[in-house]
Amino acid sequence: MSLLSVELSRERIRELERRSERRHLVARARAVRRARRGALIRAIRLSGDVRPPH
Repeated sequence: MSLLSVELSRERIRELERRSERRHLVARARAVRRARRGALIRAIRLSGDVRPPH
């Protein structure tokens, strides 16, 4: 394997790792938003207030 091939393989691996990390961060942000929205909906239902918060 040539040095260039090795470096290109390493770069592909690094790019896949970066993509994986970005997907993980996006998934975490979505989960946080979903949890907040769920908590808000539960609070509204428990309070008996049917008006939107804004």
